[in-house]
Amino acid sequence: MNVAIWLLAFLFAASALFNPNQSNAADRIKIALTTVGGSFLAGGVAARKGFFQQEGFDAELVQVNVNVALTALLNGDLDYSLLFGSTVRAAVRGLPVKALASFMDAPTQSLIGRENIKTIADLKGKKVLISSFGASAHSVALLILRHFGIQPGEVNFVAGGPDRARLAMLEQGLADASILNPFAVAMAEKLGFRVIARAYELFSFPSYGFGATDKKIREQRDVTKRALKALIRASQYIRENREGTIQVLMDWAKEDRQTATADYDTIRLISSSDGSIPEKGLRLWIDESKAALKTDREVPFSEVADFSVLAEVQKELTKVTCKRKQVSRKICEVRQNGQYRVPPDKDATRAVTAILILSAFPIEVVGPPICDNATFLWMLARCISTSSGGEGRAGGWSRKID
Repeated sequence: MNVAIWLLAFLFAASALFNPNQSNAADRIKIALTTVGGSFLAGGVAARKGFFQQEGFDAELVQVNVNVALTALLNGDLDYSLLFGSTVRAAVRGLPVKALASFMDAPTQSLIGRENIKTIADLKGKKVLISSFGASAHSVALLILRHFGIQPGEVNFVAGGPDRARLAMLEQGLADASILNPFAVAMAEKLGFRVIARAYELFSFPSYGFGATDKKIREQRDVTKRALKALIRASQYIRENREGTIQVLMDWAKEDRQTATADYDTIRLISSSDGSIPEKGLRLWIDESKAALKTDREVPFSEVADFSVLAEVQKELTKVTCKRKQVSRKICEVRQNGQYRVPPDKDATRAVTAILILSAFPIEVVGPPICDNATFLWMLARCISTSSGGEGRAGGWSRKID
């Protein structure tokens, strides 16, 4: 029992040592998005599942339109943006911003129309709703039209604001079609509107991601890396945890289960696991931006994106992933006499502490694939082990780690 008490004291002391962010005041950051919903799901999951907090942040997701987001980003009122296309377009204009990562490998939006709109050609001379001019929704709508041979001047674009507002305008007969994100598409279909075209079935290019000003990247690189790390971990969570993500959509985006499920199933198809920006897709964004801005000058990737921050974060995450793979079957789930189990979503540190106090016989430490304290527990197991391999026991512990 004395050993267990000593280990309890060690556990909390070491926890503070290996998790310095928990003892410091959280860094406050503000991140721009244009709607609360699936397209910006990485931000919602990072906030709701604690990934921002685990990186030492008090993060606020701020809903603004694209023009306000860019202005606020440049003057420092916002720290980061989850808008990819508008960030690239701003960089092509010569503004000091860079895209740093992509969380969607294709655009999430679909073009929805009233019953009388059967094909894209039927949109000629009709009103098409977008969020705002220059926003991602506007760009994707233009790409869809051009794909089917329709020129921008052949339709009447109307800035309708957020998805729910645009859907309400469709219901009221104020427009003939609208570009909508997945959750709104699911709602529109239930109301009897038609899907004319799904962008992710036509194109493959970065959609929603992570951007910052050159100044922010240069002067607060560590903060930027931690924020990006939280978002990549959230993106990985989205791909691996269907039910948990659907619940986030229900709680954060206020979607019913049917809508949240449809939203998730679309997002899962095109979500990125590591934030990588495909160069071919980035070139498509650059060319689209050049066309919109009526410029033919050469725009290199380095002018619109900074790949170095992502590379550093991916390298750091890979190191952690390798270590977790090494011990993932051994560390984070605890069994006492083969019966005691700690679910993966519980605080493994506290669970192990409890077992240390209660146990007077060997415990096998096993582990879920995702455990925020996995590395710490691995180090703890090493510290109390009496051998470098095979089985080692001390204070009621047993472990098998090569």
